Amino acid sequence: MLASLLALVPFDAPAASATSVLPHGYDASRDAAADIDRALATATASGRRVLLIVGGDWCRDCRELDAMFAADAGLAALRDRHYVTVKVFVGSENRNERVLARYPKIAWVPTLIDLAHDGRVRRMVPSTQFHEAERLVPTRVRAFLAG
Repeated sequence: MLASLLALVPFDAPAASATSVLPHGYDASRDAAADIDRALATATASGRRVLLIVGGDWCRDCRELDAMFAADAGLAALRDRHYVTVKVFVGSENRNERVLARYPKIAWVPTLIDLAHDGRVRRMVPSTQFHEAERLVPTRVRAFLAG
């Protein structure tokens, strides 16, 4: 029953109640490994995959990506339809090296990592793939999410 309820709660939605599992923003104090494990369980139960967004509030592209999802309800709905989203903080306060060692080396933030139900990496894309000049392009993000 609890798994069914958790499947209805978007992992990146603002914490609205005690049933919300993950915070909306990046949080250096979070146990990223536990967050990913919960997301994998929820993804399996809901038929979705897990989307890790590795970055931090200090990162301009990370803030721009967040703003893009906030401004475009269709883009956010596409993300939530296909993925359970987990934000993994990386920065001077917490490099999350132990959990990120599971994945190929990250060279840019944010990096989006698409995980299968078993935790296997399907795709890993730095946000530079979504750039046109210095800006993120919503159609490129949409193509990734739909892929």
